[in-house]
Amino acid sequence: MLRLEKLEAAEKALRESLQYDPGFAQAHYHLGRVLEKQERDAAAIDEYRAAISLDPAQAEPYYSLGLLYRRLNRGSEADAAFAEYRRRKTEFPAQD
Repeated sequence: MLRLEKLEAAEKALRESLQYDPGFAQAHYHLGRVLEKQERDAAAIDEYRAAISLDPAQAEPYYSLGLLYRRLNRGSEADAAFAEYRRRKTEFPAQD
């Protein structure tokens, strides 16, 4: 749904998934992507942070968070997110 730009349907499906398993990090990450595309940036940041806290091996939420921070002109936060992305890609290379 996200790739097809059916954002409302994607959000609904992801929120339903999180009702069944609130600890599903990938659902939080993809919900963050949906919310960011809807320009609901604060909510997207919250979802990226939830994904990060639930699965420390995942690097992608840091990358997306860095891009969002960069778009919001929050340079130091973007730099920190990208640095953590690079660190995690090195520490957990099997996640590619």
